[in-house]
Amino acid sequence: MKSGNNARILIAEDNIDHLELLTDALSGANYEVVGTETREGLFEKLGIERFDVVILDYNLSKLHEGILTIQEIATKYPDIPVIIVTAYGSEDIAVRVMKVGAKDYVRKTLDNKFLDRIVYIVQSLTTKNRISYSEIKRKMISFFIEIKERFLQRWKDKIQAQEEHLKLTHSFQITDEQYSELFDAFVSDLNQDEISRTIDFLKTYILQQESQEDLLLHIELLNITFREIAHDILVDKFPNEFKSGSTLLDQINWIVDANDIVVSREYERIIDKSVERVRKIEKHSANFELLTRLRGLIYGPIEKLESDLMKLSSLGEDEKKSLIQKMASDFTTVKQRILDFENQSRKILEDYL
Repeated sequence: MKSGNNARILIAEDNIDHLELLTDALSGANYEVVGTETREGLFEKLGIERFDVVILDYNLSKLHEGILTIQEIATKYPDIPVIIVTAYGSEDIAVRVMKVGAKDYVRKTLDNKFLDRIVYIVQSLTTKNRISYSEIKRKMISFFIEIKERFLQRWKDKIQAQEEHLKLTHSFQITDEQYSELFDAFVSDLNQDEISRTIDFLKTYILQQESQEDLLLHIELLNITFREIAHDILVDKFPNEFKSGSTLLDQINWIVDANDIVVSREYERIIDKSVERVRKIEKHSANFELLTRLRGLIYGPIEKLESDLMKLSSLGEDEKKSLIQKMASDFTTVKQRILDFENQSRKILEDYL
């Protein structure tokens, strides 16, 4: 692995603007940069030139999934580390690319701050005679584990303060054991460059409950406060190595962002459920109004028939005959309306069930 001006970086990026941004950032850091906009160009250059790092856009090829490209690089050129960049990241993709051999995973951001992280990761992969990032990361995670009880107490206090500040109506019902398990999940994911354990924790212990908006807000508070406390601890304990620590913070941000995606999906589920409930209520209200109207159409003629029956005894033969004919017609109308009422009631009952 070469360092400084001797290190050569291959960027495979189909977006010409992003390719130029990455090239300028790395060239400005004194790296020799080669770019290509196609998957074919990527493997052509790897086959004939020497490179120390590959920066690969996950969606480089419309015909080949990014995972397949990473696997092919890992198989043919196992000594070349690959950094994945993408504008459309998700926790699933992040986990998959790291498992098949990517060295790191960076989301593109509109403010282009991701470029600083790219440069630092490249530096950590190409610079000789320095404490490796993995060593610094190991020290920081070991320190996290050492101060776990202090961290947990600080975490709970911060959650309680945020609850009071936001004037939440319900206190977050999470046990000390669950705090401890979520802490362990964060540390495990940081150690393994994954996000699966924290996601599993949220799904298993919280999101499977009957979620309400306050509960989801508390989940977001858990994520945000963990990030804030971790940031404060790293700056305080490792001031001289904070630049290295910032990459660990990026990883914490990555986990928190993935957790937020899960929470956002749960919000969407609740909203959809609420909308569906409102629609059912509106539908039932409309059906109730219809049945009330039909019932009125039945009761009106029935009352008229009862009134006519009482008149019959006081009428002459011709008047009786005329009234009976009219009552027969009214009875037919009532009978049809009763059938309509029964059919509509049956349909409403089927919809309800």
